[in-house]
Amino acid sequence: MKVKWIRAAAAAACLSFAVPTAAFAQETAVSASQEELDRLRSALEQTGSMTSFDWTADLSSQYSGYGLTITFDQQSRIQVSGGGTGEMTALRTDRETALGETEETVSFYTGGYYYGEDYGFPMKSQITPEAVLSAMTEDILAVSGTVVYDNLAADFPPPSVEQMGEETVYTYVADPEFLAEFSADSEETYTVFAVQLYVGPDRYVNREKRELRNTDPEGYELVVYMDNRLNNPGQPVSISLPSTAGYEEW
Repeated sequence: MKVKWIRAAAAAACLSFAVPTAAFAQETAVSASQEELDRLRSALEQTGSMTSFDWTADLSSQYSGYGLTITFDQQSRIQVSGGGTGEMTALRTDRETALGETEETVSFYTGGYYYGEDYGFPMKSQITPEAVLSAMTEDILAVSGTVVYDNLAADFPPPSVEQMGEETVYTYVADPEFLAEFSADSEETYTVFAVQLYVGPDRYVNREKRELRNTDPEGYELVVYMDNRLNNPGQPVSISLPSTAGYEEW
C-alpha cells in the first residue's frame, strides 16, 4: 500500500513518544529547488549509512475530548556501535510518564544476544543484529536513509525549505488527498501529518520532527509530537552496557 511506511511510523508514535508547531508553519519558507532536494537526499544517504550513532528521542501525546485530557510522554536514548554487524553493541533507555506514573526501562544488545524485560522479567534472546537495530530505531526516520526521501517524495507534496542559523530545514506537510487516503483504512480521521528534517553544515540530518493529529468517531482527538536529535554525528560512540547477570534465556 502506498502509505504503509508512514502508517507504521504513526502507529509506533501512538504506541510509544516536542514542540507543537501547527504543522510547522514557516512564514519565511519557500519551495525547495531540485538542488536543495538533492542536498537533502545526500544528507539522508550519509546519515542512514552510519554504523555508529547516538540519538535522543522525545515523544509527547495528548488524547482529549469531552473535558478529559490524558498526556503521555516518553524520552529515549538509542546508542549503537557497529550497527548491523556481528560486533554490534546497542543500548536503548526509555523513560515513560503517564497518569502521574513514571517507568524507566533498559534494553541492550551485545555478543549476539538481546537483553530486555519485554515480558516483565529480565530475559535474553539470541537474535540477529539487523532485527535488533530495526526494532530499536523504529521511531527514527533518518536511520532508513534515502528510503525516507523516496517515500516522502512519493506521498507528500514537495517540501518547503528554510535556513535557520547553520541548519537547512525541510518541511513536508501532507495534503488533503493524502490524509483522506491515510484515513480510509482506519477508524480515525487524520487531519495533520507533517515531517520536518534538519540538515546541518556537516551534511547530516541531525534532527527530525513529526506532528500527527487525528480524531475518532466518538470525537476524541489525538495529538502527537516527536522530536529526535542526532548527537555528534560522524563521531565514535562509547556505550556503557549494564551487567548481563540475572537474565534468563528466552
